[in-house]
Amino acid sequence: MTDVGISSASYELTKIERQEAQQEANKRHRLMVIEPPEDNQGTIYLSEVKPGPEKEFIYNLPDAEISDKEKQELTELENGDRIEVKIRETMGGAAVLEEVY
Repeated sequence: MTDVGISSASYELTKIERQEAQQEANKRHRLMVIEPPEDNQGTIYLSEVKPGPEKEFIYNLPDAEISDKEKQELTELENGDRIEVKIRETMGGAAVLEEVY
């Protein structure tokens, strides 16, 4: 009987871990650069890389929560380049660029 309890608890933990992993994966996006920023103070225009209706993302680099090195790397991108990023939504509903992979 005890084994069932452990298995059940183990299953619940695995289920929670899967849900957390899925939530984390939902924050990651494969995006294509539509228009790169001209400098660290610029705006980067990105589009989702997936089948279906195109979804565009617009980020101002000064507002991005990424390092200066990552901001500089983004300015070196060209139209059509693909990147993977992590996006975080703020309480106000704004999306913030949080990490570049």
